[in-house]
Amino acid sequence: MKEKRILNKFSFLINNYNFIYKVHVFSSYRGFLGPMILYTFHNENGCFTIFHAVQRNEVDYYYSDIYSNSINDLTKNKISFKEIWNNKYSRKIDRLLFEIDDLILLARYIQKQIDYEGSFFGIKV
Repeated sequence: MKEKRILNKFSFLINNYNFIYKVHVFSSYRGFLGPMILYTFHNENGCFTIFHAVQRNEVDYYYSDIYSNSINDLTKNKISFKEIWNNKYSRKIDRLLFEIDDLILLARYIQKQIDYEGSFFGIKV
């Protein structure tokens, strides 16, 4: 996963809402060897994390009510795309199945949550 691509899709969190962006690299996690790269966007109210298991080329998304340097804290609550597709905000997103990648869908979903609630995944902006 390219860091530039992540920053491109989620830069609105930094530019519009003053989130802090950091990258963490871990050598192992829950019995799997790394590297594990975590891209985090956080403020004083919580943290949104993109987790990339490089060797397996797997990507997961998490949120937490706190930011820390601990991989366990950063991966507290996994984001379910099934819930996103079925959520009321997703109906307001122009989307074509299989033509939109996860990063774009998630960025649009987060922006809609912020627009309607002033927060996303419980993280106030």
